[in-house]
Amino acid sequence: MLSRHCRSTHLPSENASPRFVSQSPESSALLHNMGMKRVPQHRFLVATSDDNVVVLRFKGNVGWDIDSRNFDAALDEAEANYAKVVVEVHSPGGSVFDGWAIYNRLFRSSIDTETKCVGVAASMASVIMMAGKKITMCESSIMMIHEPWTFAYGNAAELRKEAETLDTVSGILAKSYIKRTKLTKEQVAEMMAKETWISPESAKRDGFIDHIDEGGDPDALTKFGAMGKNCDYSQFRPCV
Repeated sequence: MLSRHCRSTHLPSENASPRFVSQSPESSALLHNMGMKRVPQHRFLVATSDDNVVVLRFKGNVGWDIDSRNFDAALDEAEANYAKVVVEVHSPGGSVFDGWAIYNRLFRSSIDTETKCVGVAASMASVIMMAGKKITMCESSIMMIHEPWTFAYGNAAELRKEAETLDTVSGILAKSYIKRTKLTKEQVAEMMAKETWISPESAKRDGFIDHIDEGGDPDALTKFGAMGKNCDYSQFRPCV
């Protein structure tokens, strides 16, 4: 039998159930007329200076710190009360399957969406970035794409089957990048195979993103890149 899992010490909290309170158009209009701002209820949502825009903070491991159930609840509330949601991504990645559920939900959102990398969008988090109608990276941020990883045990036939499954998953992941970039299937496959860290400038050039949000430390990429070469990121690979 095969065992599939991600190596992580992050487990869902017992108090991690989402809070979802929808404000009707009438109540929202009343708050506006009274000079009051609507207050987001879900813990992932943060109000902005624009009463029609809300921020959804996507921070942590995909499938553990933020899973599809909690993401759905936050986006449901955003869609019920706002015209646009900005998903601020700072994540090393995580579960492929939970990530796909999040990607598909965001991709089909009924309101205007923007995904913004505010730190690192690595592995499965970089796939989720591709779901925004507009995709942005802060000047001091970085994106990483690579092939999926898993842990398995079993006989030779079972391990060969697991390798085939990884190839299938890798091909599906690549489609998310191909449809948003100017790159060919072969170019994306090569980038994933060698694990590629992408600067905002390179991401914009190749079509991964639409816009660079300038600001912060312009040397952050160089500093992070030097540090990253000495770290083991295998635990953050998209996991099957």
